Amino acid sequence: MMGTGGSTSVLSEWKRLRKAGACARVMLLEAAAEIWKVDPGSCRAEKSFVLHDPTHRRLSYGELAEKASQMFPPRDVFLKDERDFKVIGKSLMRLIHPEKRAVKRFLGST
Repeated sequence: MMGTGGSTSVLSEWKRLRKAGACARVMLLEAAAEIWKVDPGSCRAEKSFVLHDPTHRRLSYGELAEKASQMFPPRDVFLKDERDFKVIGKSLMRLIHPEKRAVKRFLGST
């Protein structure tokens, strides 16, 4: 059964969502490595990009998405330690789309 009521979907699927994200990261790293013809271990993912420090190359996740989507997901993946989370558990400024902001100004709400 699937449901999102009561804000429990992330809580109940936390392990699966972490694994899905880790699989996607591995696939993006492998896609970039294949394009650059380098070892995937020499690539890293950071802030929506795959980086290859030895050659200073980088590709965005968007540029790699199609190629990565054609790969088979890995069976076993490394899950980063919660201490290494950069977004999860942090207070971040809320982003509002410019069109939504304009409507709010027009309606006089904040």
